[in-house]
Amino acid sequence: MIHGLPPSERALVVCAHPDDEVLSFGGAVMGPLQGKCDVICVTDGNFHGTGERRVREFHSSCAAMGVLRAVVLGFEDTPYYHLPLEDLIKQLRAQDEAVNYDLILTHSPTGEYGHINHMDTSLAVHEAFYGQKTVLSVGYQTHSDFVLLMDKAVYLSKFSIGLKHYPDEFKGGFWRDYGSITPAEFYNELELEEVRLITRFLTSREGDLTSLNGGRFEHLIPLLESQKLLGI
Repeated sequence: MIHGLPPSERALVVCAHPDDEVLSFGGAVMGPLQGKCDVICVTDGNFHGTGERRVREFHSSCAAMGVLRAVVLGFEDTPYYHLPLEDLIKQLRAQDEAVNYDLILTHSPTGEYGHINHMDTSLAVHEAFYGQKTVLSVGYQTHSDFVLLMDKAVYLSKFSIGLKHYPDEFKGGFWRDYGSITPAEFYNELELEEVRLITRFLTSREGDLTSLNGGRFEHLIPLLESQKLLGI
């Protein structure tokens, strides 16, 4: 486990929904990537019919974190259907062409808590950039490759920006249950085949998870096998 993140001249965070940029990646954006990070939000955040408000919250959150450029691609926000993978890959590569990022952060192939938009976003980023860029995915619940320990100022900024710009997400005890609102963020540098296997298994039950034995997901195999199928 390495403390900190790989060096970067220009980084990109690719998240699935408005609020993920601060909840899952805020420590990186306001810490070692401060002043050299863009953020792409894949979906329109409109699953509950509040997309326009959530897009505004996304842009204000990114501005508060010092993001250089914030983009919403506008794919449909739904936990029931897959994102159009090929179209998403194409759009991500087009966004990279103008900047040439050297470090890209995105979601775990497990979807952190099993959200299919997170899983599809992770798969698309790895398909688009694996072997060309350094790609890191959220590493909660694993003995991760990288751990980013936030100083007090960054941690309090992450929490306060989330609370100010996404108050609904912090109501009803949400902040007590969401594992990423801690003074540390965890990231893995995964093999493309790991990402493909986990995504395929969780959405179609295809593949054999025993190939994960000995790796960072070994202890999660029984949980992954018990998880219901995701997406159509």
